Amino acid sequence: LDSILPYLQNDAINEIDFTYLLSILSKPSTITNANKTDLNHLCSRVNNYLKSNNTRYRWLGSKLVIVINLHSELLMSNHTLTSMNALIKILETKCFIQDESKPIYQSILTLESCCDSLEFLIEKIKGKPTLTRELLTPKLPGIINALLMNIQIIPSKVVSLLYKLLLNNSTTFRPFGSKFEKSLMVLLNDDLNFNKFEIDLQNKILKSLVLVSFNLTRFNPLDIWRNKLNDLILEIKSVLSIYSEFLNLNDDVDLISNLTTLPKLPDDLTNFKTIFKPLSIDIDENSLDLLKINKRLQILINLLIEYLKTYTISNIKCPIGYIIKIGEILCAFNIKFISIKREIRDLSIKNTIKYSLLELNYIGLNLLNSLPELFGGDLLPHFNSILSSLDTLIPIKRINGKITVDDESIYENEKLIILNLKTCSNYLSLVELFNDMSLINKIIDSALILTKSRLPKTIDQPLTNNTTSSSSKHKKVSNTISFSDLLSHEHLFIINPSISKLNILRNFFKLIISKCQLTTSKLSEITRFIILDSVKNLNLLNDGKLNDSNKLQIDLLTTLLLFPGYNLETSISIIPMIENLIGLNSELVSILTNPRFPILQTRVKQQQFLENKEEYYEEENEPIVNESVTSTSIVNDKRNSEELAIESESLLKKRKLQEKQRVEEENENLIFKPVSNTTTSTTTTTIEQITVVENDKDKDIEMVDDVKIVTEEANANASANVSEVEVEEEGDDDIGSDFEIPEIDVGED
Repeated sequence: LDSILPYLQNDAINEIDFTYLLSILSKPSTITNANKTDLNHLCSRVNNYLKSNNTRYRWLGSKLVIVINLHSELLMSNHTLTSMNALIKILETKCFIQDESKPIYQSILTLESCCDSLEFLIEKIKGKPTLTRELLTPKLPGIINALLMNIQIIPSKVVSLLYKLLLNNSTTFRPFGSKFEKSLMVLLNDDLNFNKFEIDLQNKILKSLVLVSFNLTRFNPLDIWRNKLNDLILEIKSVLSIYSEFLNLNDDVDLISNLTTLPKLPDDLTNFKTIFKPLSIDIDENSLDLLKINKRLQILINLLIEYLKTYTISNIKCPIGYIIKIGEILCAFNIKFISIKREIRDLSIKNTIKYSLLELNYIGLNLLNSLPELFGGDLLPHFNSILSSLDTLIPIKRINGKITVDDESIYENEKLIILNLKTCSNYLSLVELFNDMSLINKIIDSALILTKSRLPKTIDQPLTNNTTSSSSKHKKVSNTISFSDLLSHEHLFIINPSISKLNILRNFFKLIISKCQLTTSKLSEITRFIILDSVKNLNLLNDGKLNDSNKLQIDLLTTLLLFPGYNLETSISIIPMIENLIGLNSELVSILTNPRFPILQTRVKQQQFLENKEEYYEEENEPIVNESVTSTSIVNDKRNSEELAIESESLLKKRKLQEKQRVEEENENLIFKPVSNTTTSTTTTTIEQITVVENDKDKDIEMVDDVKIVTEEANANASANVSEVEVEEEGDDDIGSDFEIPEIDVGED
């Protein structure tokens, strides 16, 4: 720190690289190894830069404030309060900008840097009770007031910071709520500049306007939210009614019925509070004035979406039906169903109206596309009507009495069709199965058209001129020169869909294959596109190794593999192709190409159970290689063998008893009972004993001897019983039978 302090004074800072200076100050060792005197000098000199009248020094000071407050030692010092006061002072003076319509660029950069510094300090202090109570809370009113003074100069930084303060410090923000709302309305009504703002800035302005409209009220904020939303719907309807001056809306009965379902406009429009001022349109002087309606509706629809997205304290009732109707109405303004009034004969005005209606359809699709994320399954009652609205946006043509999708119009309105596909995908993701293919057939055809590569539309015939032959020949040559490259290097002029459009098409086809019953022809076309697209992006697939860049493609191939089609007779197996593409690292493809049976359940026999148990005991009591414990291990082994012998004998007795009970139960149910149950049971038991003894090879010697004795006795008994049975069989046939034949009395009849 001692080495850089001399450069933090007036013009001496120009002698050192500023980025190098910031990197040194950001290191923790620079602060921890410095003494208190040097740290005080550092903070004082940074604050001196902030208090300077030089705009560049102020900018340098605002950057230095961020770096030095990375360290907690300096953040908790009294110099932080001084730095915050200096930053507020710069914002209040607007960095000495005299004419806000023509501000100096360096002054704008300084003001934006001051906003960044304040935002950084607020984030660092937030969550620390003592610093918040003593430092941040007393300064919040001054910060909010200073920011509101600069909202017209640097709206991007100011609106972003004020939105955070409004969201987290609503109590402190309440006195400034009306002033903030008026400032936002000024930005919103600036038709020339608002549409020039970036999309993020426009969304921030709309979010802030929604939040400030009901979040700062103490009584019934939800009722205020609903009333504001109803007023917004009425204003959208009033703007849409302007089209009745140019179009015959009565041609479309469904459009008129949808318009009547929306809330009615008040009879006295003077008391009707609107967000925007009335529009002034004169298409006779300038046909492009008609596009003001589109700009106004786009802002209103975006504001409506922000009302739906904004977080509320408790649950609220949202008019989903009205919102869906607005989206369907915007999509229904189609030149196919509505004619232009006869009074309008100028061709340029007619073309402007057609273009305006296409932009209107795009705005409606934006609204419908945002609803699945917000409402999910609540949209299912309106599912078919929404898809029918999407279907009407696909341009068609009639060829020999057959209606087909118009390829040229699809390419002309590619932006609209892509958004249509994206919206359709979002709604199909809400269901598991969709069978009404008549609603999406044309949408699928339009998607297939966009997958094809194409050449730019060229002039078939060169221009001619009615002058002399030499001049006409010269003009013909000049017109054909530009097409020489097109003839010789045709592949350089091929137009392919972009990566973002391809991702939308892939996601759409994935949902269509898995949720819809496609015809064989459509499925074949989709399959062809998927395979060719995968081959073109073979390096991206990376042999099936899943990552963020190829996840969608691998999912699409997997879906195509799992849903080969419903017509198995005409379907073509694509398993070999997919195996070559992603088979190396895909478990699913491996299962389908190399099927195997699942692992069957195995029944452990009694003898195997005893052997495993004996092995377990042997592993548990495995002796350590040491002479001192040899005798102990031998005793344990002998004790374990005795326990195993006792357990085996008890198990044999139990099985013998169970078998005897089973045989007795079977004999009770027989009509012809056997001669002797003991013979059968003895033989069965003997055989079981022999089997158990023969298989039990791992037992100790003493146990084997005991089992041999039992085996010999059992064999002797079995042989004796068998001989007795044979003797009885050689005797009379009636011996041993419980069934007696009655005597037959043959009398004289």
